[in-house]
Amino acid sequence: MTGLDILIIGRSRRTVDTATEQLRSLGFTAHGVIADDEAVTLLDAREVTTLLIGGGVQRESRALLKQRAQQRGVTVLEARRAGREIDVYLREEVVPLLRGRQ
Repeated sequence: MTGLDILIIGRSRRTVDTATEQLRSLGFTAHGVIADDEAVTLLDAREVTTLLIGGGVQRESRALLKQRAQQRGVTVLEARRAGREIDVYLREEVVPLLRGRQ
């Protein structure tokens, strides 16, 4: 796995898989995980340009992941769906940011 655009970490496999599939359908390279150690491994491998942290990720995990991402020069986005469906949130918030970085 090389050149990931975005790594999604969340606590719900279903939500993470849905978001990952939707971003891939829009042409982005994306990978979704639900465990911190998986995310840290990918961050350490420097294969990620953007980390999207889901709303269910606990404060301690969030802090660790944000610190690790910052050390690696990875942009961090923190999910703020505010009741929106995943596709709406991605289309309105995440995709414009990703496209702006291309």
